[in-house]
Amino acid sequence: MRVKQLVQEIRECMPDGLNELETLRFLYIYIGKRKNFNPEYYFGNSKTKRQIYMLSNKEINNEEFLTEKRNLICTSISSLFKKVAKEIDLDVDLYTEDEGNGAHMYNIAHLKDGRTIRLDLQLDLNNIHSNKRTDYFGPITFLWDGLEDEEIEELDKKIGYKKEGKNYKDDDIELLIEQAKSMNLKDALEFLLRNEKFLEGLQEEEGYVEAIAYVRSTFVKCLNRWKYDTLPYVINCYRDEDIYKQSLQERQYSMCILNKYKGDYDIYVYRKKQRVFEHVSPERMKKLMEQGLKVDETSIMSKELLEHIDKATDKSPEL
Repeated sequence: MRVKQLVQEIRECMPDGLNELETLRFLYIYIGKRKNFNPEYYFGNSKTKRQIYMLSNKEINNEEFLTEKRNLICTSISSLFKKVAKEIDLDVDLYTEDEGNGAHMYNIAHLKDGRTIRLDLQLDLNNIHSNKRTDYFGPITFLWDGLEDEEIEELDKKIGYKKEGKNYKDDDIELLIEQAKSMNLKDALEFLLRNEKFLEGLQEEEGYVEAIAYVRSTFVKCLNRWKYDTLPYVINCYRDEDIYKQSLQERQYSMCILNKYKGDYDIYVYRKKQRVFEHVSPERMKKLMEQGLKVDETSIMSKELLEHIDKATDKSPEL
């Protein structure tokens, strides 16, 4: 697919009569819904990140790479955004910022009314995938009296990002916080993982980096009120083979949750197709691992999870 083809698809979906700012917002949400942050880059070591970054820089003018590849990083997604914006007669530049461990790239839009807006789509992907308010569409500095929350909400209603009668996911999470107030940590976690409003934030097309960021941020907001308890741990998992030991074309990522409460452990595994968290026994978790599910041993608490599974499934008699 070429950029012009993508733009044609966008125009067919775009509401009629949008002004310049509304069109910019529509593009931001549209592209954000259809791209993920590259999990290989996110979880990779410095060598892997450098290789992916160099490849991305090499391909920033390759329209097929930018439009067809689902998993991108900051350089490629901001390059795609600029190219699409140009086709729709929006004035959008690329901006590179050295963060010390690699240059970060995002967009700057110049509106005809004189406003200048920073657009950091890569950092907003996790918000857009779960239908939250965005954090990186707005003024370059906090001193600029620009886009207010109310203006953004009106934009989102007009472009269809905020549906009639529906909350932003942030507002749903605030309601969940209130509902979980009187529960202990074990019950509150179980309530959250079974709640449809929470699970709605994990759509089927969700990228893995976006999914895990959503789960972790929700845990922090909903489960951080118990002073003497530790938040549940979200542990990265993946598959390189299917259950028949056949190699997959690309690594499939997943997650499990380890909750420690009063000396006991609860394990949950995320089932992406069903969009649910399954409460599993150590025996079931071990079986999944025998069928090819791997626990990322660089994740915090992964060692304790594996030790718990080994201890709980060790049936050898004591000597």
